[in-house]
Amino acid sequence: MGPKSILKTTKQPSDEEAQTKEERNREIAVHHASLIQQQKDVENQIFESLLRLIDLPSNADSDPAHPSSDDVATLKNDLNLFQQSDFDALVEERHANGTCGYALCPRPHQKESSTGKFRIIKKHSASEMKIVPRESLENWCSDACGSRAMYLKVQLSDEPAWLRSTGPVDLTLFNEDEGTAKMQSLPLRLKPDHADEMSSKLQQGMTELRLERGDTQTSSRPGNVLSSTIFEKDKIRPPIEPEANASNAHDLVEGFRPKSKLRNTQNADSDEEGDHDWGI
Repeated sequence: MGPKSILKTTKQPSDEEAQTKEERNREIAVHHASLIQQQKDVENQIFESLLRLIDLPSNADSDPAHPSSDDVATLKNDLNLFQQSDFDALVEERHANGTCGYALCPRPHQKESSTGKFRIIKKHSASEMKIVPRESLENWCSDACGSRAMYLKVQLSDEPAWLRSTGPVDLTLFNEDEGTAKMQSLPLRLKPDHADEMSSKLQQGMTELRLERGDTQTSSRPGNVLSSTIFEKDKIRPPIEPEANASNAHDLVEGFRPKSKLRNTQNADSDEEGDHDWGI
């Protein structure tokens, strides 16, 4: 009788268990394949909707403030599957086509004369001045169409359509009579503009710089942690010339005695080296 192995013997699965595991793996693969196919179908629908919205409105003389009911129905139906990034792609495609980024406007977009990257917009006072990218101004034919387009964009979801659990969104168009006050009641908000983002980055950088310098604001008055007040002394005494004795006056240089201890030591070392007899 041979030695008995100390290793545990693995139990071989039965035919029934192997068949059950294989069926479960097949079901998982089919489920993932259906999700991928569903995503492709939705992306194809979004692409077809994008092509239709590029050609809107149906009438070249249409007024964006009073569009036709058919164009409004087409716009709302096609935008239901859109994300905000898809809406930005629509604006870029219409801009490349030479038309206003608002889908219900047939007018050409405005063109800036200068080639700078940013523009300064000043409305009534200096506090309302904004710095915006030039491309964002050239996307629309007017500020009114820009407001209409942004009003639609903030109603769209950031979640892909194939992952949404909610039904279609009832989109509403911007009403000039109600003004921009209604935009504040929407569940979504516009992203901060470039100027606000730069101000936030500057504030964060200043905070990191204070931490690197060790300016920890532990005082009850954080503004006085580092004082930079410079003032001049009121009483300044003139320099006093050192008194020199007659015995060592010849060693002074302009009233001061040079320290020659190191030089004397080096000279003594060189003299000692010269006294050695190297057998030459």
